Amino acid sequence: MQRRPFALALSLILLSACQAPPFGAHAPVATEALTAGSSQKLGRITGKAHFPESWLQALPGEVTNQAAVALIDPLSGVTLSAGRTDASGAFSLTPEGSLSLALDSFYYLEVSKRLNGSAIGSDVVALRTVLKWTATGWASITNGTGGTGEIVVNPTTTAVTLLDYEDAAIAFSDLLGKVFGSPTYTMVTAFGTHTPESVAERAMAVKGRLASNQDPLGGARSVSGKLAPDDPGNPAVLHDYVKTVKGVQSVFVWIPSFTAYQLLQAQNGYSVGHWVKDRPAGTEGVDWAQEVFGGFYVGKYEASRADATGAAAGVGTSLKVAKGVVPWFDISFDQASQACRSYDPNAYLMRDDEWTALAVWSMTRNPDPVLGNSNFGVDFDRAGVTFTADPTQTGAGRALTGSGADASWAGDKNLTTHTGKTDGVYDLSGNLWEWTASVGASNGILKVDGIHMGTSLVSGYAYFASLSTDPLLRRFGIPATASATPNATYGSDGFAFSGTGEIRTARGGSWEDGVKTGLWMLALVIPSDYVYLGLGFRPALRY
Repeated sequence: MQRRPFALALSLILLSACQAPPFGAHAPVATEALTAGSSQKLGRITGKAHFPESWLQALPGEVTNQAAVALIDPLSGVTLSAGRTDASGAFSLTPEGSLSLALDSFYYLEVSKRLNGSAIGSDVVALRTVLKWTATGWASITNGTGGTGEIVVNPTTTAVTLLDYEDAAIAFSDLLGKVFGSPTYTMVTAFGTHTPESVAERAMAVKGRLASNQDPLGGARSVSGKLAPDDPGNPAVLHDYVKTVKGVQSVFVWIPSFTAYQLLQAQNGYSVGHWVKDRPAGTEGVDWAQEVFGGFYVGKYEASRADATGAAAGVGTSLKVAKGVVPWFDISFDQASQACRSYDPNAYLMRDDEWTALAVWSMTRNPDPVLGNSNFGVDFDRAGVTFTADPTQTGAGRALTGSGADASWAGDKNLTTHTGKTDGVYDLSGNLWEWTASVGASNGILKVDGIHMGTSLVSGYAYFASLSTDPLLRRFGIPATASATPNATYGSDGFAFSGTGEIRTARGGSWEDGVKTGLWMLALVIPSDYVYLGLGFRPALRY
């Protein structure tokens, strides 16, 4: 593992660039498989996507004749493998390596096309089915046995997955084999309270959205989760959820689904890329874009070892999420990912789109700046905001989790959370850099969930001037343009990129980074095996 002082690595980047130029020009998208370790090797997925006939041989200016195929983990939204169809919609996708999910686990198979002749940045429309890896092969909505039956993705299978997404009483296992009738696969067997007629009606709605060049999946694309079975809270309200694993309690925060609007044209004093709470003036897709965030749990505090205390870092290999303890540091990306997966089947390393959800929530709903341990135990801008020192570190710096306080705060006020209150998520700004999953880069080319996005990155450090409005990037808090001077709109936060090697994302900044900390702060300079005393992580949960 590489152990280097991260502050030094960042300083070298700063010296190399007074101002990083904006991202380079877009290039065609390439696909690449993303796999995780397991002894369970998955077999080839062969099938066909049935888009409307007029789209099978699309002309330039409409949609591409081929489609992207993605195998997706429904818990985390991570793309596990990706490929392409041919012009007729046929595909053969082979998951490379081996995946971490066990036999009889469920996946989404999503087939998507871009509008406007496949131009990068164009809106995407998609169809979906559900797969299950069995001892005899892949089972699906059109192939309930997992044997030699055909895997089809069409408006009817998409309608079934949407009804499942909306109906908490339906499980993935209820969907297998429910659509039949080769070659069109439009016949349906009832499931739950959903009749063949109701599915056919929903399938017509899917076709209608496709005919209007609108994505039938809509908010379902965010893979929003449900409350934990033992969580009595209101799914529409942000609240704490206490989870006990092996007798150790951890505190998570439920982030309810919420809608935000990103400006595609400047208005009301806000620049392009800014997020607002209320629907702006103008036309969707021209003046603004709508996104639905939330539907997941995230650690209320930075992760610690399960046996950590306020006086000791602990030595255990399992995690907990608790207030007032030594955070887990000196951990690589792969180790952090494994610690999350080992914690619970529904746990995973917090994703960049989930971190961005908290930043967007704060931008649109929290009137106060989010403060943090950014200056060796105090906030860089407000010295009255102090933190309890981590006694395991020599010299001032790292703090105990969630320990930020100010004598002037009363009641539930706490400006070190994303809500500005004690109900929010702590230490997203400063204390430790935190590994996040989903965004990375390969020799300067941005990747999301392992798929090259065709966006070039330039080595150096600069401040956010605006956020990307690319439909494939807007959910991930990626800058579109850079500034040599801090921009208060984005908390004076910045971003650092490395143009070489395979690198992962860390966010938030640490205790020694001063103004270079915050919810939007982004570092794409770190290889996955890097460990450092100012680098930690945070788990998330989806059900």
